[in-house]
Amino acid sequence: MNRCTLSGRISRFAILTGVLLTLSLLFSACSGGETKTVREVKEDFAIAMLEGFSEGFLDIKAQSYDKETLELIDVSLYDGQRMMHADRAEIVVDPETNTAMIRMIGVVGVNTEGGTLTEMPGFITDKIRLPYKVVSVQ
Repeated sequence: MNRCTLSGRISRFAILTGVLLTLSLLFSACSGGETKTVREVKEDFAIAMLEGFSEGFLDIKAQSYDKETLELIDVSLYDGQRMMHADRAEIVVDPETNTAMIRMIGVVGVNTEGGTLTEMPGFITDKIRLPYKVVSVQ
């Protein structure tokens, strides 16, 4: 990854921050009594990832997703300290805690301060608390 590519990705994330915050607020504006299935939560996240999603200091965006598996494709993540990219990522939903996480697979990352490039087999985001009850359907 060269400096131009890195700079372009940082700029793209900065521009999308307003949109991402709006999407985050949209998720949190859902009524407390609402119930969704694990699949519905994954579908919501996959669609939101196309525009970009923000939670706290985390910005994440996917170029596309598989409509059957809901696996994210060509995923970029920026958390204020590092930028990461994975060819694919999985949306992990936990109905017991009403949370979701993104599990990136085959990650290449760079520290934004020092520019150190690293490769990791995977990376999991912190849990994102969902504003509704999640149920698993057998």
